[in-house]
Amino acid sequence: MTSKDHRNVRDAQWDVLRAVSGMDERSRIVQWRDAGHGQVKDVRMDDIPAHILDVMRSGAYDVEFVVWLAQSGAGYVPTSYDDLEFHVTASTKPVAYDDHGPLVDLSPRVLPPREPRPAQTCTHSRTPHLDASQPTPVNPKPNAAHSDREYF
Repeated sequence: MTSKDHRNVRDAQWDVLRAVSGMDERSRIVQWRDAGHGQVKDVRMDDIPAHILDVMRSGAYDVEFVVWLAQSGAGYVPTSYDDLEFHVTASTKPVAYDDHGPLVDLSPRVLPPREPRPAQTCTHSRTPHLDASQPTPVNPKPNAAHSDREYF
């Protein structure tokens, strides 16, 4: 196959796809063609050498491009708009998405035991007297001093 034959096949491909597509689809087809899509299958656009990508975008096929295409084995002609759209999406979009953000490690962590702090007993604290039949309990020893201003 010569570069002229390849150009004829590609021109026919785009003509047929535009003829059987709607108005909105035609504009997308032209954009995809100008971006170099619709000529190779199962190859991400990032993996194509820059000089080959330039040829695909310009449509000025040369012998070097035809040789690269034959050696890569990725050349194809899309059979429909949906086929072309599938391959454009596959060659440009990432394969997987993370809808929930980065992964979070939920494995249990061993923390040092917490040291309990002593309860704060103020000078105005009283032990509750719950049973009138019993003697009045001894008030606790104060270990903290709070002014009344903090409470008001």
